Amino acid sequence: MKENVLYPVLDLSLPTRLRLFAFRYSRPFLQEQIVYFNVRLEVPKVVRFVELRNEIEEQVPSLTEPSTSSVSSRRNREEKFKNLVKRLYDDRCAVCCSSLRDPDGNPEVQSAHIYPKSKNGSDDLRNGLCLCRMHHWAFDVGWFSISDSYGVLIRSDLPQTSDYEFIRSRKGMKIRLPKDQMFHPHQLFLQAHRNLMGFE
Repeated sequence: MKENVLYPVLDLSLPTRLRLFAFRYSRPFLQEQIVYFNVRLEVPKVVRFVELRNEIEEQVPSLTEPSTSSVSSRRNREEKFKNLVKRLYDDRCAVCCSSLRDPDGNPEVQSAHIYPKSKNGSDDLRNGLCLCRMHHWAFDVGWFSISDSYGVLIRSDLPQTSDYEFIRSRKGMKIRLPKDQMFHPHQLFLQAHRNLMGFE
């Protein structure tokens, strides 16, 4: 008698996604055969975080991107940043942990630059935060910032109305961070955001 069992197995090249494998075995010998199911990948290229970690270990962060970069090079970095920041945070907002998805399963969260892209902020993953749309907006306009110890800092002139409670309620709370410390937001970018927004 044969049985088919489905097991969720972590895909090492995409740490936040589960891929299904079917283990077909027959008694009494338990001879296993692995069958790969089709899986839709959300990124154009499979990037191993282990390789990215090694790159970061050897790299001193730069606040901005090189001005000599080609257009195609910039676009590639931006796309990579956009996809990988969300994966590092498991498609959850670093501030409120929201993990909303649309009917097709696409996450609502966005990849935010800590030191803003409008100032030519670096696409270094340590300059990234995964934020829901509301907290992305609030962070970009400077209603809140992040301390070096990853606590939420709120502007003293934040309006007292209930509309801003989604910001006020997070005061002093620590943000959710990637599991690998190597990808935590770097102090260079956090300090630059605080300076830019008038927290320091």
